[in-house]
Amino acid sequence: MIDLIKNLYITELKNHIRLSLEYKRSRGEYTGLAPIGYKNIQNQKNKSDVIVDTERAPIIVKLFNAYATGQYTIKQLTKLAVSLGLSNRQGKFISEGCISNMLQNPFYYGEFRIMDKIYPHIYPKLIDKSLFDTVQTIMKSQKGNK
Repeated sequence: MIDLIKNLYITELKNHIRLSLEYKRSRGEYTGLAPIGYKNIQNQKNKSDVIVDTERAPIIVKLFNAYATGQYTIKQLTKLAVSLGLSNRQGKFISEGCISNMLQNPFYYGEFRIMDKIYPHIYPKLIDKSLFDTVQTIMKSQKGNK
Protein backbone atom coordinates (compact mmCIF):
# COMPACT_ATOMS: atom_id res chain seq x y z
CA MET A 1 0.00 0.00 0.00
CA ILE A 2 2.83 2.42 0.85
CA ASP A 3 4.46 1.70 -2.53
CA LEU A 4 1.19 2.54 -4.27
CA ILE A 5 0.96 5.86 -2.41
CA LYS A 6 4.60 6.66 -3.26
CA ASN A 7 4.01 5.90 -6.93
CA LEU A 8 0.85 8.03 -7.02
CA TYR A 9 2.70 10.91 -5.36
CA ILE A 10 5.59 10.66 -7.83
CA THR A 11 3.19 10.52 -10.77
CA GLU A 12 1.31 13.59 -9.53
CA LEU A 13 4.57 15.45 -8.94
CA LYS A 14 5.75 14.67 -12.49
CA ASN A 15 2.43 15.87 -13.90
CA HIS A 16 2.62 19.08 -11.89
CA ILE A 17 6.15 19.79 -13.12
CA ARG A 18 5.19 19.02 -16.73
CA LEU A 19 2.16 21.33 -16.55
CA SER A 20 4.18 24.05 -14.85
CA LEU A 21 6.87 23.92 -17.55
CA GLU A 22 4.26 23.91 -20.31
CA TYR A 23 2.57 26.96 -18.77
CA LYS A 24 5.89 28.86 -18.65
CA ARG A 25 6.69 27.92 -22.23
CA SER A 26 3.25 28.99 -23.44
CA ARG A 27 4.00 32.42 -21.95
CA GLY A 28 7.27 32.58 -23.91
CA GLU A 29 9.54 31.80 -20.97
CA TYR A 30 12.49 29.59 -21.82
CA THR A 31 12.96 26.72 -19.38
CA GLY A 32 16.38 25.48 -20.44
CA LEU A 33 19.98 26.56 -20.67
CA ALA A 34 20.17 29.69 -22.81
CA PRO A 35 21.98 29.32 -26.14
CA ILE A 36 25.37 30.89 -26.68
CA GLY A 37 24.92 34.64 -27.07
CA TYR A 38 22.52 34.71 -24.12
CA LYS A 39 22.92 34.17 -20.37
CA ASN A 40 20.71 32.57 -17.75
CA ILE A 41 20.37 34.81 -14.68
CA GLN A 42 18.23 35.27 -11.58
CA ASN A 43 16.33 38.56 -11.89
CA GLN A 44 15.43 40.99 -9.09
CA LYS A 45 12.42 38.86 -8.16
CA ASN A 46 14.77 35.87 -7.82
CA LYS A 47 13.22 34.20 -10.86
CA SER A 48 15.11 32.63 -13.74
CA ASP A 49 15.54 34.91 -16.72
CA VAL A 50 17.47 35.05 -19.98
CA ILE A 51 19.43 38.12 -21.06
CA VAL A 52 21.66 38.96 -24.00
CA ASP A 53 25.33 38.17 -23.43
CA THR A 54 26.83 41.50 -24.49
CA GLU A 55 30.23 39.94 -25.22
CA ARG A 56 29.12 36.97 -27.31
CA ALA A 57 25.93 38.26 -28.97
CA PRO A 58 27.70 40.58 -31.45
CA ILE A 59 29.91 37.68 -32.52
CA ILE A 60 26.84 35.49 -33.07
CA VAL A 61 25.30 38.18 -35.28
CA LYS A 62 28.56 38.47 -37.29
CA LEU A 63 28.62 34.72 -37.80
CA PHE A 64 25.03 34.60 -39.06
CA ASN A 65 25.72 37.50 -41.43
CA ALA A 66 28.98 35.96 -42.66
CA TYR A 67 27.37 32.59 -43.33
CA ALA A 68 24.45 34.25 -45.12
CA THR A 69 26.89 35.53 -47.77
CA GLY A 70 27.34 31.95 -48.94
CA GLN A 71 31.12 32.39 -48.86
CA TYR A 72 31.76 30.27 -45.74
CA THR A 73 31.56 26.59 -44.98
CA ILE A 74 30.84 25.49 -41.41
CA LYS A 75 34.54 24.72 -41.02
CA GLN A 76 35.54 28.21 -42.19
CA LEU A 77 32.87 29.80 -40.01
CA THR A 78 34.19 27.89 -37.01
CA LYS A 79 37.68 29.27 -37.69
CA LEU A 80 36.18 32.75 -37.91
CA ALA A 81 34.37 32.23 -34.60
CA VAL A 82 37.63 31.18 -32.95
CA SER A 83 39.46 34.19 -34.44
CA LEU A 84 36.74 36.46 -33.03
CA GLY A 85 37.26 34.89 -29.59
CA LEU A 86 33.98 33.01 -29.33
CA SER A 87 34.10 30.37 -26.62
CA ASN A 88 31.60 28.14 -24.92
CA ARG A 89 30.50 28.40 -21.28
CA GLN A 90 33.56 26.46 -20.17
CA GLY A 91 35.86 28.91 -21.95
CA LYS A 92 36.78 26.40 -24.66
CA PHE A 93 36.76 27.20 -28.35
CA ILE A 94 33.63 26.42 -30.31
CA SER A 95 33.37 23.23 -32.37
CA GLU A 96 31.94 22.83 -35.86
CA GLY A 97 28.99 20.95 -34.36
CA CYS A 98 28.27 23.85 -32.03
CA ILE A 99 28.38 26.33 -34.93
CA SER A 100 26.08 24.12 -37.01
CA ASN A 101 23.61 23.81 -34.12
CA MET A 102 23.77 27.55 -33.48
CA LEU A 103 22.92 28.34 -37.10
CA GLN A 104 19.86 26.08 -36.87
CA ASN A 105 18.60 27.41 -33.53
CA PRO A 106 15.41 29.50 -33.91
CA PHE A 107 16.03 31.14 -30.53
CA TYR A 108 18.10 33.84 -32.22
CA TYR A 109 15.11 35.16 -34.19
CA GLY A 110 12.50 34.81 -31.44
CA GLU A 111 11.34 31.21 -31.08
CA PHE A 112 12.51 28.14 -29.22
CA ARG A 113 12.04 24.44 -29.78
CA ILE A 114 11.30 21.96 -26.99
CA MET A 115 10.60 18.35 -27.99
CA ASP A 116 9.83 19.38 -31.59
CA LYS A 117 7.30 21.99 -30.49
CA ILE A 118 7.98 25.64 -31.37
CA TYR A 119 7.16 28.49 -28.97
CA PRO A 120 7.62 32.23 -29.48
CA HIS A 121 9.80 33.68 -26.71
CA ILE A 122 9.85 36.98 -24.81
CA TYR A 123 13.59 37.69 -25.01
CA PRO A 124 15.50 40.09 -27.28
CA LYS A 125 16.15 38.75 -30.76
CA LEU A 126 19.68 38.82 -32.17
CA ILE A 127 18.71 38.36 -35.83
CA ASP A 128 15.58 38.59 -37.94
CA LYS A 129 13.71 35.63 -39.39
CA SER A 130 14.71 36.43 -42.97
CA LEU A 131 18.42 36.17 -42.10
CA PHE A 132 17.74 32.85 -40.34
CA ASP A 133 15.84 31.56 -43.39
CA THR A 134 18.69 32.58 -45.69
CA VAL A 135 21.14 30.67 -43.50
CA GLN A 136 18.90 27.58 -43.56
CA THR A 137 18.76 27.68 -47.37
CA ILE A 138 22.55 27.93 -47.61
CA MET A 139 23.02 25.10 -45.10
CA LYS A 140 20.75 22.83 -47.13
CA SER A 141 22.56 23.67 -50.38
CA GLN A 142 25.98 23.03 -48.79
CA LYS A 143 24.80 19.67 -47.44
CA GLY A 144 23.61 18.81 -50.93
CA ASN A 145 27.04 19.62 -52.40
CA LYS A 146 28.87 17.13 -50.18
